[in-house]
Amino acid sequence: MKTYLEEVANNVYAFLVWDESWNSYNNCYLLLENNNIILIDSGKEEHSHFLFSSLKKKGIFKSDITHFIATHGHKDHIGAIQFLGEIEGYIHNQDLELIPENIRNKLNRKLPDIGPTVTNLECVLLGHHTKGSVLLYHRRSKVLFCGDHICFFGEPLSGNVVDIGVCEKEKI
Repeated sequence: MKTYLEEVANNVYAFLVWDESWNSYNNCYLLLENNNIILIDSGKEEHSHFLFSSLKKKGIFKSDITHFIATHGHKDHIGAIQFLGEIEGYIHNQDLELIPENIRNKLNRKLPDIGPTVTNLECVLLGHHTKGSVLLYHRRSKVLFCGDHICFFGEPLSGNVVDIGVCEKEKI
């Protein structure tokens, strides 16, 4: 299984795992800030061991994660939260219906339509991909987390995970 864990910006990491069944990458992000470790999206349940194994190589254990934020409620973004223990989990209330009953209790906090959330992340409800899909912006690092609002199925990476967006801009 092809996986990547790369630094996006100072203390911001992207994790990608190739998902054969969807012919695409599933991705999630880690933000380290003010003694907090925030996981943004968690990937599919069946890929969780790849995520946790990659983080462990960086000296980060799943028990170190303090907060979880879902950009939306699809299973490739919330599947691994059930393995995170007792943490603060966030999702927009418009996507609660997408969350299986057995893990809803991990997402008991609501994301705002627009405004601040955990550790300096700004949240904006987009409601396009799902009713509760959001984007998150981290001003300090200038990183935008947008869930599945930019997708390129079946396309292998042509370099690093992190790019300045020129290629994607041309495709869009």
